[in-house]
Amino acid sequence: MTIGPEGDVEGEIHARQVVVGGRVKGDVHAAERAELTSSGAVEGSVHAPKVVIAEGARLEGSVAMSGERTPAPAVANPSGNSPASNPSEERAPGDAGPSSGSQSN
Repeated sequence: MTIGPEGDVEGEIHARQVVVGGRVKGDVHAAERAELTSSGAVEGSVHAPKVVIAEGARLEGSVAMSGERTPAPAVANPSGNSPASNPSEERAPGDAGPSSGSQSN
């Protein structure tokens, strides 16, 4: 839902995404993202997992950033060793690693 620069809303707003460029007197609830543009003004709370407030926007109320967030995917490492714990895996470009042959201990 978008409230343009000339828009004037009194009441709660519930939508997936909300962009406020005008005036809202009431709470804003966005399931995904709420944005206040530089001409936007909200008198009330903004509830959304992602909130963008542009320079010049006005907010008289609170912001609650909650909701389901997807964690960053884990990096698969089939060897089970992290690169930091196995320095032999850190090689310069073009380095083929240890040569084949016997190793002395």
